[in-house]
Amino acid sequence: MDSGIQTSALTESLIDFMMEMNGHDDQRSFYFPDDRDETAALVREGAVPYVLFDEMHELSACAIADSVADKQTVEVSGPFGSTEARLKLIHKIKEDFPGYDVLLFLSPKNELCKHFTVLSEEYSMEISVPQKTDAAETTGKQETHKTAVYDAKTDSLALHDRLFPDAYANAARLPEEYDILVHRDDGMVTGYIAYEKEEGYIDFIAVVPEYRGKGIARTLIRAALSNMAGKTVRLTVSSSNSNAIALYEALGFTLSHHMIALKV
Repeated sequence: MDSGIQTSALTESLIDFMMEMNGHDDQRSFYFPDDRDETAALVREGAVPYVLFDEMHELSACAIADSVADKQTVEVSGPFGSTEARLKLIHKIKEDFPGYDVLLFLSPKNELCKHFTVLSEEYSMEISVPQKTDAAETTGKQETHKTAVYDAKTDSLALHDRLFPDAYANAARLPEEYDILVHRDDGMVTGYIAYEKEEGYIDFIAVVPEYRGKGIARTLIRAALSNMAGKTVRLTVSSSNSNAIALYEALGFTLSHHMIALKV
């Protein structure tokens, strides 16, 4: 490999370097797990560490490239190091994955934001759900009967494919570990929420346009939160979606960080 760039096994010193660098706003990567066990698991599942050494054979930059299941995108943890070294590393990853979109998820203060195409700006928000929750109060007494667990035999998530045509997975390929709740009106699915209970993460929530403003999203979120008691629940939202941000804040979510998604 040229320029001292090479793929590497994950080592304790490499994790130490990444975690130390990720503590600085001008290096911050939000795809990096920031946890030793989760970082090791990411590599065990197929992600590849890249490293770059300087002329003195000192580690000058590193990143973890994760080719996701769609075989079209590579999500990068990092890169970490000097700006020049990180740019070399990213272009090497791009070279190794021809035809793939290489994606970065960085702090707005990260210098690399100036060098690549901005796909989106998002806020990550979170809420700590009490261990014991009054289910009737959380789900909403008047609308509980309209909200139910998704049933593939009777429900359709065509709404997902209609409102999220560019999502990483269509309705048929949503991760198996997701729980899905639907909201029905007159037998029709008018809204749904897809979330990962164990991880405490809400991935998708949508309401049929003509049914918006009726409290359906609020009901679905409360129902999902009641199923994640005792967890810190996270979600991401576009920084320009003021209506959604206002709803999440009203439900008790607070801003944890501002993230820029970049495409190489």
